[in-house]
Amino acid sequence: MIRELQSAERSSTAMRELVWLAAELPDEAITAIITDELPGLTTLGLFSEQEPQELIGFVSFNASREPVEIEYIAVGAAAQHGGHGSRLVEAVRDHVGGATLYAQTDDDAVDFYRKRGFTITSADPDPRWPERQRYDCELTSV
Repeated sequence: MIRELQSAERSSTAMRELVWLAAELPDEAITAIITDELPGLTTLGLFSEQEPQELIGFVSFNASREPVEIEYIAVGAAAQHGGHGSRLVEAVRDHVGGATLYAQTDDDAVDFYRKRGFTITSADPDPRWPERQRYDCELTSV
């Protein structure tokens, strides 16, 4: 099940772990993302199907501009490679209709976007990860 997360769910331990997977930043930066950034974004959570349902993935995006920017996306290690990331991208598409989607990533995830039909181009370095090659990823509506 995928649905919009409530405030308490956005500050849960499970969410904190997922945000770390998405950003790989120090603890204080993860706290800032959760407390300062996520409240201004639409955040959808992916929950396990068995009871009790557990948060196993999420996507946060800015739906207020086009292209719609996917800021953070992650699926927990135990649930990876099951198509859940694709389901999260599709949930964003469903939420925003025919808007173009945009994300920026590095070598760790560029193939994820490429396999989902995003156009990939080189991007300028990000000061949070200055040593990593960055990529702009864009998916226009079909």
